[in-house]
Amino acid sequence: MRKADFPSFGASPPAAPRSAPKPNLAAENAPEVLQALQRGVDLQRQRKFIEAERIYQGILHRLPEHPDALHLMGTLAVEANQMDVAVDYFERAVKRRPRHPHYLGNLGTAYLDSGNMDEAIATLRKAVEAAPSLIEALCNLARAYRRNSKASNGLPFLERAERIAADHPLVAVGFGETLRDLGRMDEAAAHFRRAIAAGHSLPRAYQGLSSTRKFNDGDPELAELAAIITRTGLSDGERESFHHALGKMCNDARRYDDAMMHFRTAKEISGRRFNIVQYRKAIDTLAGLFTPLFFHERKGFGDPSELPVFIIGMPRSGTTLTEQIAASHPEVHGAGELSDIRQIASMLGFAYAHPENFVAGLKAMTAGQSREIAGRYLRRLRKQSVQAARVTDKMPHNFEMLGLIALLFPKARIVHCRRDAIDTCVSCFMNQFSETHGYNADLTNVGLYYREYDRLMGHWRRVLPLPILEHSYEELTDAQEPASRRLIAHLGLDWNDACLNYHETDRTVGTISRWQVRQPIYKSSVRRWANYEAHLAPLFTALGDLAVR
Repeated sequence: MRKADFPSFGASPPAAPRSAPKPNLAAENAPEVLQALQRGVDLQRQRKFIEAERIYQGILHRLPEHPDALHLMGTLAVEANQMDVAVDYFERAVKRRPRHPHYLGNLGTAYLDSGNMDEAIATLRKAVEAAPSLIEALCNLARAYRRNSKASNGLPFLERAERIAADHPLVAVGFGETLRDLGRMDEAAAHFRRAIAAGHSLPRAYQGLSSTRKFNDGDPELAELAAIITRTGLSDGERESFHHALGKMCNDARRYDDAMMHFRTAKEISGRRFNIVQYRKAIDTLAGLFTPLFFHERKGFGDPSELPVFIIGMPRSGTTLTEQIAASHPEVHGAGELSDIRQIASMLGFAYAHPENFVAGLKAMTAGQSREIAGRYLRRLRKQSVQAARVTDKMPHNFEMLGLIALLFPKARIVHCRRDAIDTCVSCFMNQFSETHGYNADLTNVGLYYREYDRLMGHWRRVLPLPILEHSYEELTDAQEPASRRLIAHLGLDWNDACLNYHETDRTVGTISRWQVRQPIYKSSVRRWANYEAHLAPLFTALGDLAVR
């Protein structure tokens, strides 16, 4: 069953009563209620989600704050990938039972999967305090630290989990992913192989293993994966992950036709679609809103702090490498990909389907409100580093949010990472992004999406009241030091030779480029698309004049 087949929970879960009556414990624990809950759980285990939801909602209709029914509705929302709804249900359940470790663990994990790292860490720590042996909470807390660019903080929790249950499916994979993000690739690979040998979390384990090194033709892992993908009974998600992992290994081994076959198969299995017409209209709306007059009328908005640096561009354009070089400077902290700007935009009404709500939200914003919002983001950066003169946020898709960023941070630094259009699009297509990146599901859409990105960046260069450094991947790989010096100068800092030895910098790197940024500069990724030229006609057509061959 695909995620799209799960029941819809509507725009929001049923609202809690404004003044909820005192819980009726006798009614909540009545035999018929407990039996109904068990029936719902049994149905949910059979993946009969609609039937399970009817039972839980029936209980909540009579007992609106029944903690188990709220918690179970949250688990259904997680199955449907509706994290905002899940968070709401879990929060209400935790309000009733603040020390329940499973409620706290699931709420913390929902915060984690919706990008709220601070709340995820705080809540998962409470879960671990309430139940020190709860393996899922320990492993998810380590994952939250890793996602928050503090992977080393998660190691003690993984070590505790390993002492309690070394053979738990989450432990070896969690260790592998954490050590990989810390650059300890050989140790990470050993943990991934341990998970594979035990048959645990195979999609994550093979995906993780594929990212720890370059593979050669004849390596046993290629044959292992080729055999696995022929098995019956695999879910769509498992097959998608296996094909991506095998595609990456085939690319390493220079079996380019095989690699493209696996990447295409993975995309077909994903079933993802992207509404390029809707996206084009959203870009039109952004360009129409953010004009020189708009910014002129809002002088004095935001916070004049010089702390934030936004590294933006298409995914796979060199943003991780750029942040690694900047973060090697002793006055710069690399915070990784922060979701805060997108969350602020969502709070102001941003959505591709209804960009007009964003227009209304921004036009209604006052100078005082802009300073308050900016202050919250700056406090988030200061949690990342108390002493740094600059903190980088390298969420690539903040390229859509540069108008908002300029409004909130009139002295922010913007670094635009740019790479050859064909190489960028091919690399996007070859990687397994989250569902929010539906544009990479086929070569035509990724090319059309790139054109919209390029159009919007052209608009920002014309109207944005902030300087944008154009940081070319090809120039960086051709002449590392001059490009790196321009980058550090743009940040308003004195040069430091540590930036040339970025690959020795000890920090968490949680993106697809984690292996590459541990290596010295190399040029083998320039014009890598030529290896796949026979397969790229749809991309060339979509890119049009941006496809320079």
